Amino acid sequence: MLGTQLQPFPTQWTLVFILLSGCNQNNNQAKLPLSGGYFLWRTSAHNIFVAPETSNSRIPMIPTKVIELNWNNHYIIGKQLVPISLRNYYKDQSNVYWILDLDHSKSEGPLSPNEFHTRVAQLRIEGLLPLIGVDKI
Repeated sequence: MLGTQLQPFPTQWTLVFILLSGCNQNNNQAKLPLSGGYFLWRTSAHNIFVAPETSNSRIPMIPTKVIELNWNNHYIIGKQLVPISLRNYYKDQSNVYWILDLDHSKSEGPLSPNEFHTRVAQLRIEGLLPLIGVDKI
């Protein structure tokens, strides 16, 4: 063992590590303006939500992870993928729906698919359907 020399770390592996470490930066953080001062926030692939620029616990929002969305000047409607940790709370539903009423600063949700479609018809906002995948917005 005394005569064994350490081999230098291969240069190609050093280059690979340097390049890969640059790929982990959160350069895709984005906010897309919607209506009424609300934005679609995308801070990571799994943290996508709808909220105003400045928010507090009393301001209506659609929590993460928003997967589909549509809006006009009066309403923002969205579909949320419920995190596995909260599925018992949401009665084991994997998707729930939200309606933000911008004129009255209130939210309705989480809603089941039936509740959502009934409420959309009552509000006469069927023109906002179908919802659009956030990856296409």
